[in-house]
Amino acid sequence: MKREAAFLSDVHGNLPALEAVLADLSRRGVTEIYFLGDVLGKGPAVGEVISLLRARCTGAVYGNWDKLVLHGKDVERFGASYYRERLSAEDRAYLLSLPESLEIDFCGRSVLMYHGRFSISCVVTPMFNNSRDNVEKALYRFGPHDITLMGDAHHPFMLTHQGRFLMNTGAVGNPCDRMPLASYLILRDENGVFSSEHVRVPYDLNRAVSIALHTPQLPMLETYINETVTAVYSRSYKPNTSTPQTNPWEELPLSVYQLQTGVLGLREPLDKLLHNQLRDHPAKSYLLFGITDGSGLENAPLAHDTRIIGVDINEDYLRACEDFAAAAGESGKLCVLRLWNSGGFETLNPRMRVELARRFPQPWEKFRRSLRLAPRVFLEPGDMFDWPDMSAEELGENCFCYGLRDQVGVLCDGTVVPCCLDHDGDIPLGNLFERELDEILASPRAVAIREGFSRRRAVEELCRRCGYARRF
Repeated sequence: MKREAAFLSDVHGNLPALEAVLADLSRRGVTEIYFLGDVLGKGPAVGEVISLLRARCTGAVYGNWDKLVLHGKDVERFGASYYRERLSAEDRAYLLSLPESLEIDFCGRSVLMYHGRFSISCVVTPMFNNSRDNVEKALYRFGPHDITLMGDAHHPFMLTHQGRFLMNTGAVGNPCDRMPLASYLILRDENGVFSSEHVRVPYDLNRAVSIALHTPQLPMLETYINETVTAVYSRSYKPNTSTPQTNPWEELPLSVYQLQTGVLGLREPLDKLLHNQLRDHPAKSYLLFGITDGSGLENAPLAHDTRIIGVDINEDYLRACEDFAAAAGESGKLCVLRLWNSGGFETLNPRMRVELARRFPQPWEKFRRSLRLAPRVFLEPGDMFDWPDMSAEELGENCFCYGLRDQVGVLCDGTVVPCCLDHDGDIPLGNLFERELDEILASPRAVAIREGFSRRRAVEELCRRCGYARRF
């Protein structure tokens, strides 16, 4: 016998995120759903999210934002009066009926559902101190339950102490862990075997931002949009004030990058820039990341290609790689798709292979280090390595790299760097919006890097901290 229960928290008026989570639960067939508070605040939706939760949830508790809107003496704090005025009498009665906590039995364990208190929830998040003493203190404050479930902190996590569990569901509509994907928790009882899973669900960020922008007098508009697209808590949010030589998108996942480039009108000029550079500087090999809409592969001139490597594959990018690989193979060119995770985090590989099989039917021919998906189209693993980081220890200057010899990287603002691993722009060589690529590659710094590698010597500090260069 199998039982599954879902636990949601912190919608914060984000209707598209809640709809995506409920759709995911419907797809999974999960009907036992509990809500752990904070339906209101920050985002624009009020009645819509309350109606959905009332219709779908088995049980619910109130959160600190809900309490603030309903009972806050300072009605102007965080714009509480705005949300209060938009509550119908029915919605208000529903929120007032919610308890502070709920208890259920699950798989022979006692479960407490509670929104959380800032002093408890934050002290044990990965952002702060999750020491054994603090976890024990938090569990003691919540009482003698086998499993304590909470929201409030907007960070999904699971901590244990002496056989007891403290779990945070993460936030549906307001994640603050630098991953702008809706989060919820599933508990499973499969014939008496207990398990749990944090689930991340993508949703329409463009729609969420658009709804907010078209909502008159939304009191926390800027905070809500910043937190929605960056998944960074507003008190931690620091606008990028650095020089144009750095990459302002370094912390953003691809979906957020796409949204930002679209909002700021960068998509077309970046796509044109890439197209012109690939046209004017044909190469024998291309290493292309998710540039403008997640691929950029369509800009590579097939007539000049002999080897194309697609990296950092997500679902959209995978489809772009599939289409391009098929076209390249049919044109007689060798195309290799590479997964840079061999020996490390490989849990998503089966899912990727399922997607690939839809485009390239199995069986695939196996070689020593690769799989042939189709004529002249291959899939091969790439070994894990230590990503270069200026804060890491130096590994020594004795190394070799193909940077500026067979490859070059371009950041979203046009900054040219020696390779794709320099995502922070620690080695800026010039900007394509200001100088031609030939001129940049002939600069003294670029020449010194290239000549240094010819002598198997890393002249740049970042290169001396790169694990990838140690494999040659």
